[in-house]
Amino acid sequence: MPLKLFLVLLLACGQGAFAARKAPPSPEEQCRANPMGRLENYPQAFSKPVDGRAGPAPEWLRKLLADADGAKDYESYIPTPTELGQLRTNLVLLPEGLQRAFQERLVGIYFIKNFMGNGLTNWVSDGKGTVYAAMVVNPAGFTRSISETFTRRERSMFRDGEGVRIDAGTKYPGLLYTLLHEGTHVYDFVYGITPYVEAKCTGFFRKNGKLESSWDVWDGYTKPKKDSDFKLRGKLEFYGLDGRPSLRGKDAPQLYAQLQASPFVSLYGSKAWAEDAAELVVFHHLTQVMGQPYAIEWTAGGKTGRYEPMTNEKVKERAARVYSTVK
Repeated sequence: MPLKLFLVLLLACGQGAFAARKAPPSPEEQCRANPMGRLENYPQAFSKPVDGRAGPAPEWLRKLLADADGAKDYESYIPTPTELGQLRTNLVLLPEGLQRAFQERLVGIYFIKNFMGNGLTNWVSDGKGTVYAAMVVNPAGFTRSISETFTRRERSMFRDGEGVRIDAGTKYPGLLYTLLHEGTHVYDFVYGITPYVEAKCTGFFRKNGKLESSWDVWDGYTKPKKDSDFKLRGKLEFYGLDGRPSLRGKDAPQLYAQLQASPFVSLYGSKAWAEDAAELVVFHHLTQVMGQPYAIEWTAGGKTGRYEPMTNEKVKERAARVYSTVK
C-alpha cells in the first residue's frame, strides 16, 4: 500500500518551517516537507545489490510511521542472515520490470516489526525531477505463508471474519506478496502504470505536463466508473487503519457476490487505482506465471462460498494487460 501520506505530512508540517504559520500548508508544501520524500535522508546505496539495501528502519522513519499510525509497538527489525537469504530468493522471483525498478530507483527496504499492514512504499525525490522510492516491510512475511498473509488481510475488514479464508497455496511466504505488491508501486512511481500513486502529491507525477484524471475502470483515484462500482465498497476498511471495521461475517456472501460482478481482482484492489494495479500484477504473476491458486472461501449463516477471481474473464484480461507493462 502507498503510505497514508496525508497524515504523515500533517505531522511533519506541524513542526519546523510551518509551525509558525497560521494558514495550513498547501498539499504541495506538505509533500515537499515530507521527510520520507527527501533523497538526502537516505544512504546512497545504489552501487549495492537490492538486498544490500535492506535492513532495520532508521529511528526517524520508525517514529514517523508509529506516530502517523498511532502505534506504540513499532520496532525497527534487523533481519537475520537466513531471512536476508530468503529476501534474495524472493527478489529474483519478481517480474523483470520490478527488478529493474528496484535496481535503478529503490533507495532501501526497511523492516518494522508489528507494522499494521504488510508493507508500504513512498515516493522519494532528489529535488531535480527524478523520482525514487523507499519500501517498508513487515518482517512477519518471513514466517507467514502467502495464504495466511492474504487471509489476515481479508479478515481485517470484518469485526468477526474467522469464516473467511484465502487460498494462495503454501509454497511461497507472505514476503513474496509484499515484494510483488509494493514492487508494483515502486514501478508505478518510477515508470508509470497509473496517472499517479499518491493522490495528495500529484504534482510529482505529471506526465508530459498533463495530469490524467481517469484510468482504466476508474473515474478518479478512489472513484470507480459507475458500472464498476459496488454497494459495499465504501465500507471496506483494512488493518484498522481507517477505524473499526463496519462489516461483519454475515455480510460476506453479499460482499463477495458484488466483487464477483465487478472487474476487480480483490477487495483491496477496489480501494484506489494504485492498489488495483498492484493487485492485478500480484495475482497474474502468482496464478499465470507461478502456477499458484487464488480462491476466496467463506462460511456465513451455515452456508459456504468460493470464488476464484482469476477465472473471471474481465478480471483476467485486465490483469494480463496491466502485467504486460511490468514484464
